[in-house]
Amino acid sequence: METNYYERREIANSSLSLINPEQGGSPKLFLSYLEGTIQKTPPSPSLENGSLLHLYVENPNEFVVSEVVKPNESLCNVVAQYFLIKDSHLVETQDEVLLKASRLASYYNNYKDDTLLNTLKKSTIYEYIAELELNQGKQFMTKEQKATIEGCIEALNSHAACAKYLFQEWPGCEIHNEYEIYFQCMGIDCKARLDRVIVNHDEKYCVLIDLKTTSKRAQFFPESFEFWKYYRQMAFYKYALSKEFPGYDFSCYMPVVDTQYFTRHCFKISESQIDRGSIEYRDLLSRIKWHMENNQWNYTLEEYNNNYLINI
Repeated sequence: METNYYERREIANSSLSLINPEQGGSPKLFLSYLEGTIQKTPPSPSLENGSLLHLYVENPNEFVVSEVVKPNESLCNVVAQYFLIKDSHLVETQDEVLLKASRLASYYNNYKDDTLLNTLKKSTIYEYIAELELNQGKQFMTKEQKATIEGCIEALNSHAACAKYLFQEWPGCEIHNEYEIYFQCMGIDCKARLDRVIVNHDEKYCVLIDLKTTSKRAQFFPESFEFWKYYRQMAFYKYALSKEFPGYDFSCYMPVVDTQYFTRHCFKISESQIDRGSIEYRDLLSRIKWHMENNQWNYTLEEYNNNYLINI
């Protein structure tokens, strides 16, 4: 059975931050990624809207606007457990399965069954589960999220460059959305999932497009570009594409829209940014390679090379 991209343990650009000291990374944190034990944090509203926007641009017909208020993160974990176990508990009532799901999700484990069940019934979890079962295979969004997503799309469509790279046809070209590439770099297995790639085989060029949403005005995006090290991301993605399409020319763009006032810009990523990103991701891959080859994860590379000390 084919493994989900996010479940595979190859190195992605996002996982490089887990070993980057400048981003709070460490060998032990990165090892937890390799072992699949890293603690996942709930997405911020901005990140969740960004993910929905990517999906909605690709296939708006797959969405259902929920009439039910989405439960909080803890209850959503209960819902996830409910769907994992319900088919193996067919002889039990929904209340009984929900109680088991709650225990598995560590939701108010100190409550007695009756108290926990009353707490669940005061929430929207029953209505939410019913709606999910009615619309299996669909992607849910709230009315507020739909308004935000449609506002973003309208704004992007009204900008000539954003519309060109996100929505317009490119005659004679292949267009790939959510394009997955698995490749090796410096002898390490890597992966990348690219928002949008336009390929012209006749003229041998690729256009790499990465859509970004932000909670700030779009004109302030260069600050986020530095903070989140998007120059490294684009360099990593460009290298992945070069392995997929050797000998092709490449250009890289980032359409950006803010999710509050819908300001938008399209940024072209310069070769100097790609160069500095390449230096950075190769340095981080060198760290990873050293730790893998030596199977040493308790200290940073600098500590191993300096008698376990850090100079200040």
